Amino acid sequence: MQKFKLSLVFYTQFLWVSLFANFFFYFIGIPIIVSLSAKIAFLGFFIFWRKIKDEKSPYVFYQNLGLSLRYLFLSVVVFDAVLLKICYAVFNFLL
Repeated sequence: MQKFKLSLVFYTQFLWVSLFANFFFYFIGIPIIVSLSAKIAFLGFFIFWRKIKDEKSPYVFYQNLGLSLRYLFLSVVVFDAVLLKICYAVFNFLL
């Protein structure tokens, strides 16, 4: 349960950007699988950019609490996929 809470704390960095991207992808008519693939590619680019930009890892806090980088980013992908599915379902219901 502790890992789940820490993953949610980590995901809050991406929450507003993710919601905006979900909204944008839905309204330009992109299918859900393509939008999820694009978001995963963007997350990979973000990770790559942060590793090149910073000399020290910005994820030391989470690593010191026992979370691996693989677990953190896998949890971000899962949270984002769930949020994407919920947003698409809500948008389809409302619109």
